[in-house]
Amino acid sequence: MKKILRKNSSLITKLHKGLVVNALECDELHFQLITSEVNGLLRDEYGKQLITT
Repeated sequence: MKKILRKNSSLITKLHKGLVVNALECDELHFQLITSEVNGLLRDEYGKQLITT
């Protein structure tokens, strides 16, 4: 399982994991860590999405 860490300019860090099931099916699990400011405090939100192709 390989991991690719990408950053963009909007303080969003994306971690991409590829899960290969077999030669015909590939599931991709995308993780996204978003840092935002709420009431003057920094807060991290962690969301994930599973995409089957």
